Amino acid sequence: MLTERIDGGRGVAGALRIRRPEDPASVEVMVAGKALPKEGPGILPMWPEIRRAFEGLPTRWDRPSNETVYYPIRNSEEDIAGVLEISEPRKFYFV
Repeated sequence: MLTERIDGGRGVAGALRIRRPEDPASVEVMVAGKALPKEGPGILPMWPEIRRAFEGLPTRWDRPSNETVYYPIRNSEEDIAGVLEISEPRKFYFV
């Protein structure tokens, strides 16, 4: 197993989202790092990027304020148990 360490100075936010058992089209935060995702911790309908990750395709969402990547997390039976979401704020440079 490979463990990556993210530089603490980068200001990233991480969360593990799971599907709601009673409504598989909705997701919620199961665990979060030092900051909550931009969308918050509540139960939300899936958006296209996270839906693709729950289908097994890692994906990225480039927003004006940050970049978010979504990566499917599988259990020991190779079923997708959740999606790891990592967001990093964009740095704007003015010339």
